Amino acid sequence: HGATILKDDKIIYNKPIADEIKEQLIKDLEIDTAEYIHCYKEKDEVDITESNITKVLIDYKDHETAVRMRDMVKNKFAGKLKNFHFTTYNSVEVVSADVDKSIAVDIISKLENPNKIYVIGDNHNDYDMIKKYNGNCTKVAVEEVKQISKKQYENVSDYIEEIIEKR
Repeated sequence: HGATILKDDKIIYNKPIADEIKEQLIKDLEIDTAEYIHCYKEKDEVDITESNITKVLIDYKDHETAVRMRDMVKNKFAGKLKNFHFTTYNSVEVVSADVDKSIAVDIISKLENPNKIYVIGDNHNDYDMIKKYNGNCTKVAVEEVKQISKKQYENVSDYIEEIIEKR
């Protein structure tokens, strides 16, 4: 999701959700209606009560609840949090407002100084990265991502194989 970057198993970049915002978020997310809650801190999956969480991903039982929670986060936490709705799983992903996969790619590229950057994704949280780096998507990608992608691939491994073959 772009909030944590590791190099040699050491954290070199980390953007958690502010704890006071996370506490309010917990009160508002209707957690009791969730099927499952995934929370991440640095490189580990943790309980939602932990501090310095970088991502909250909540799977809801139905589409309507997921949409309502997505809209609530968007409206109530504008400028503080960013969220995405994954329709396939009725999930809502929440990260800090300044977290973006394209920023993570920027940081990694400055550290590693690659000759070329290749990106691929499939959902709304990949949109900025694909747009900025003229990237690609998988065939199951959401329509908005397909519209900005150079090419669609059956899966990520097909894209990697094509890159290797072109070298």
